Amino acid sequence: NDYSGEKYATGYATAPKITGPYTKAAQPLLTTAATDVTGPGGEDVVAGEDGRSWIVFHGWDDAKSRRALYVLPLTWQGDRPTVWP
Repeated sequence: NDYSGEKYATGYATAPKITGPYTKAAQPLLTTAATDVTGPGGEDVVAGEDGRSWIVFHGWDDAKSRRALYVLPLTWQGDRPTVWP
């Protein structure tokens, strides 16, 4: 599961408060299948001027010659984040 392939994924965990306890999510947040980007990772979540959440991350460009920056909308299902291309 290295970042150069389509199996690479980034998971997350949630907690009722910042000090935990944390529970790992059953499914990863960023995958090649969910983002259409090979090897997505190194993410940050930011708020847009309109208050919407966005996820900024890097992954391979289409030629697989360099890591590029991508931005996708981040939506919420209750307290769980979801990413859709």
